[in-house]
Amino acid sequence: MAEGGIAAAMANVDEADNWRVHFRDTMRGGKFLNNWRMAQIHAQEASERVRELEQWGALFDRVTQVSLQMTVRARCLPWSSAS
Repeated sequence: MAEGGIAAAMANVDEADNWRVHFRDTMRGGKFLNNWRMAQIHAQEASERVRELEQWGALFDRVTQVSLQMTVRARCLPWSSAS
């Protein structure tokens, strides 16, 4: 969880965004000091967990355009102000 949201490769802005790109960005962002296996699991499962949370009723604001965040890709889905 970051900034009151969750980072996941949802491909809602950039179709090329996927778990491998998310994993690479996470490792680079952590200066390669992260536990690579935990970063890999997170990158692989995050998008499915977001969808699962939405099914349970959690609301997220979807980014509709590329904005500068931790990476070039708009990957952080903040909690919705409506929740």
